Amino acid sequence: MTENEFLKKLFDERDALPGDTAREAFDWAYFQQMKNPVIQYGYNYFLGWLGIDKFTLENARDGFLKLAAGLLGIIGFIAGVIMLDEGHDAGGFLFLLVLPIIIWVIVDYFTTPASTRKYNAKLIKDVQV
Repeated sequence: MTENEFLKKLFDERDALPGDTAREAFDWAYFQQMKNPVIQYGYNYFLGWLGIDKFTLENARDGFLKLAAGLLGIIGFIAGVIMLDEGHDAGGFLFLLVLPIIIWVIVDYFTTPASTRKYNAKLIKDVQV
């Protein structure tokens, strides 16, 4: 769903409501719960390895998978540092466990606007008065 399609859907649903009171109630309820893509970028940048950006968009499955990948990456990074510090050359391979979460966070930079619009579009139906 593009930005223009999303905005058209939002305003069509809002304008179809009977009366100003219903529109004001919809506006209040919708804009209190909608997600901002800029905030989602911040979640992804600072807490993406914990899957917080996925949990805030009510995508628990991807949130738990991203959390698992992030924890695996942290464990691999720490184990790799310890093994390299002790002189084991194989410790460098443990750093590869960090790659999946790094790639996932980078991919989410490109998919954040679309996933936020998808959440907000679903919210339009949930908020109907």
